[in-house]
Amino acid sequence: MKKKGKHEIRTGVMFSYINIFFQLIAYILYTPISLRFLGDSEYGVYSLCASIMASLGMIEMGLSSAYLKYYIQYKEEKENNNKLSALNGMFICIFSFLGLIALVCGIFVALNPKQILGTKLTESEIAIAQKLLFILAFNLCIMLIGVFFRTNIMANERYSMLKGIDALKTISNPFLGMIALILGFRSITLGMVSLVVTIFCVFVNARYCISCLKLKICFKNMQFRLIKKYWFFSAFIFLHTLMDQLNWQIDKWLLARYAGSLAITVYTLGSQINMVFIKCSTAISEMFASRVHVLVDNNKDDELNLLFAKVGKIQIIVVLYIYLGFIIFGKAFLYYWVGKNYDNSYWVAVMLMTPIVILLSQNLNIEIFRAYEKHRIQAIVNFGIGVLNFFISIPLCKQYGEIGCAFGTMISMGTIYYPFTNYYIKKYTKISLKYFYAGVLKVFLASIVPVLFIWIIKELMDIYKLRYFIIYIVIFSLIYFASIFFIALNQTEKEYIKNKILINRRHNVKKN
Repeated sequence: MKKKGKHEIRTGVMFSYINIFFQLIAYILYTPISLRFLGDSEYGVYSLCASIMASLGMIEMGLSSAYLKYYIQYKEEKENNNKLSALNGMFICIFSFLGLIALVCGIFVALNPKQILGTKLTESEIAIAQKLLFILAFNLCIMLIGVFFRTNIMANERYSMLKGIDALKTISNPFLGMIALILGFRSITLGMVSLVVTIFCVFVNARYCISCLKLKICFKNMQFRLIKKYWFFSAFIFLHTLMDQLNWQIDKWLLARYAGSLAITVYTLGSQINMVFIKCSTAISEMFASRVHVLVDNNKDDELNLLFAKVGKIQIIVVLYIYLGFIIFGKAFLYYWVGKNYDNSYWVAVMLMTPIVILLSQNLNIEIFRAYEKHRIQAIVNFGIGVLNFFISIPLCKQYGEIGCAFGTMISMGTIYYPFTNYYIKKYTKISLKYFYAGVLKVFLASIVPVLFIWIIKELMDIYKLRYFIIYIVIFSLIYFASIFFIALNQTEKEYIKNKILINRRHNVKKN
């Protein structure tokens, strides 16, 4: 990999975690403020409408992955500049058309709220939902058009720009939202804030593509006959994305029909923690999407295998740290975050996180399957999981509310998706799972030390006192990463970290 490419990946990962950090800060500060100013009812309605629009966003149908794949292919064939320009023209037309379809669908949902949302919401909640859905439909339309520019930046491996804009969006939405709430505005204004921020970010990405990446768009000689080829590639990505979204969003829809807005709020808090958990893993793997396609196209199987193992090991270190930390400190965290009345949010988060701990360390396989064009069966299995989750969760939702929904998702994800993914990796790729799991096992063994230590000493101080809560987290973090360094890392990885620390020290000495 070129030095510039490595720098872009490192910078992109750094911006990704800055983005996640600010997202976490936003959740910590913004969520309780939203709950206080909006109340449980209106906050539940707002999160429900946002979930519906997130589900409608699947109308993108995986075509961004198709654009990424074929853009990289045409870019590698340097003589195909005209073909690349025509590809750009065709895909911006496609994404604009999808944006209009999403707008029409969103308006349809907004005009028929009772039929879509059920009868558990009150008349005032329905009225709020209707206005929100109109605004968020326009927001979604702009976002889908912006997917073209975002994917182009990713294909050119300009991750610092890509993640920098993502971080700006993450900071702007809650910051402006908090100002609006403090000034007395309600959820409708929050929707307008989101729309304005989206328009700005899409404009900046488009300007960057045209000015800095010299994006060339040609609307002549667009080979629409190739849409069938692109659609065949992306159709199963769409199915995978569809069922992935349904698996995470269907619970809110069921709660809206069978439980009400309060249950949605409790579930949403746990679900938000799970979303941050997922993003902490994908922040790393998505930086290598373009690299995976290049390695597969050039038949560099050994490099791909090494990349999968290295990325997987980094991911499991991050994922396990968050998962174990939440298991130990999660209840106290929720107490400080939103108060005493949301204990069930802890169990929702734990049940959603548990079945995907190992899966998140393997999520580079999603892009590998797409590069090999072996993603079809994976999408079909994901469809089966979604159907199973739906039918399991209905009776559980009726009986146990948000806890039942989360349990249904845990069962469907854990019993099918994990074993299938490992079987499919072994059968249809040249990835060595033995090498991967050797690294994962070392991380699990290393994590035993901090967990045992905290469980032994946790009775010495009251974790529900803020200063002790912070002390415990610091102690856990220090022991965890020390254990990882001495137990989980091999000699080469240790030397790499030592050298990086040494280089940074020398750099700081020169500055002084």
